[in-house]
Amino acid sequence: MIFGTHYTAFVRGENFLIDGEQGVQLLGFYTWRSVYAASPEAAEKKVVSMIQEDERLLMITEDDIYPTVYIEEMYEIAWWKKGNNTGYTFFDMDKIDE
Repeated sequence: MIFGTHYTAFVRGENFLIDGEQGVQLLGFYTWRSVYAASPEAAEKKVVSMIQEDERLLMITEDDIYPTVYIEEMYEIAWWKKGNNTGYTFFDMDKIDE
């Protein structure tokens, strides 16, 4: 039997071409995700996979733009009320250096 631990991760995504209300935009985002995993490494993989499989992002790909997901912070947590693991706070990638 494999035992696991609950983890919560603060995630940053960059370079996502997303078709939204204002047309196609180059966006980044921040979000929290919680998972149950056997190790911190397995938790990271699960979190990244959750983001990559999220159909709501509906990524548009181009040859010179590479969507990337970063785990900014991750914590082992003692308890976890299973939530919906949804939601993003988006930001405009073109305005980062302004």
